[in-house]
Amino acid sequence: MNLHPVLLAGAWRFKKPVGLFLAMAIACCADAESVNTFPVTITVDASRPLGELKPIWRFFGAETPNYAYMKDWQKLLGELGESDVPVIVDTDGDVTLMVPWLLEAGVKGVLPLERQAGVDGMKLRQQFPRLRMAGHFDKMTMNRGEPAMRAEFERLVPLMKSGGFIPSVDHQTPPGVALDEYRCYLRLLQEYTQPGQM
Repeated sequence: MNLHPVLLAGAWRFKKPVGLFLAMAIACCADAESVNTFPVTITVDASRPLGELKPIWRFFGAETPNYAYMKDWQKLLGELGESDVPVIVDTDGDVTLMVPWLLEAGVKGVLPLERQAGVDGMKLRQQFPRLRMAGHFDKMTMNRGEPAMRAEFERLVPLMKSGGFIPSVDHQTPPGVALDEYRCYLRLLQEYTQPGQM
């Protein structure tokens, strides 16, 4: 058995025996020849509050705030800003209080606006007319039929007309949405986003 030197070195940073044991176990299993690999998807849905988020280290929710003010991130934002590349950041949950801070850091837009988290896209548009946004379609309507999805698109029409907004599912399509329901969503999305249709 070969020990992976980077993981093994990282194991010594743990101060508690359980953490050290876990890190060493991972290091011991990291031999590429003896480990079967398979794709893994890890998703985080921060759109529904489950309780207090206990801050750890320098993170307080999304990774965005951590990187937006780090030296290299600020340098990158500055360089992108000079080249007219709009920086749009993937955020989770209610981004409302973070928007002024992100704009100050040079970010031009956010996605996805999560309806489940209570984000109000029209209020953001009124407060920040130049903010680019995507998302805000309430994914929880997708398995309730065409009338519910149509009503959700109708709710978004004023925001779509304001410009700088792309309607899309407010995070990931829920697993309970059937293929026919998703096809209905796509048909309505195309209908509501055709030029001259609003």
